[in-house]
Amino acid sequence: MRISALLLGFWCCCPLQAHAEPRFARPPADFEDERPPATVVDDPGGSLRRSSAPRESAGGRLSLGPALRVAERDRAGGLFVAMDFGSQSAGLRTAATWVRSGGSRGLSEYAAEIWLDFAGSRELHPIVAAGAALARVGMFDASGGETTATLGVGLLRASLEYALPVSGADARAGVDLIGNMPAVGADRALDVGPWLLADAHIGVGF
Repeated sequence: MRISALLLGFWCCCPLQAHAEPRFARPPADFEDERPPATVVDDPGGSLRRSSAPRESAGGRLSLGPALRVAERDRAGGLFVAMDFGSQSAGLRTAATWVRSGGSRGLSEYAAEIWLDFAGSRELHPIVAAGAALARVGMFDASGGETTATLGVGLLRASLEYALPVSGADARAGVDLIGNMPAVGADRALDVGPWLLADAHIGVGF
């Protein structure tokens, strides 16, 4: 009888435990999957923090600024203007410089150059160029009188330009150092030595 009573009590307790377990069970996996998935933003270059896309170079650019001519016995200031055409890495420049034009020992120079830009798409642009120019140079002749000579000039240029942070525009600020060597001219101009042109300019693309 005792054994039968123990078996009967064990059988009565088992259903209570089986019915109690679902109260503490974890929610089914299907319920957890109903939560909306987390949004993943693919931003490998950090473009949400800052825009690193390079500005495209314009097909042409007009530059303007003051110029300084440094010669063996003379220094004078004037005006510089240039027009650049080309891609990001190479192109053509036509330029004009007027220093004390029409005055004593004045200079009017008209140049054409081929240039190379070593920056690619970076903001700082180191540039080298070579070309030729036609120069009208004022000087004193042997008798001390003023005269003007027309010279053919070879030139080399080193430049450094910075791309300005102007939205939607190829705008730059830069400086040029241009070495000029007279190559072709009249006999009376043979005593004209080389000179250096330095300029600071602002350029805007179009």
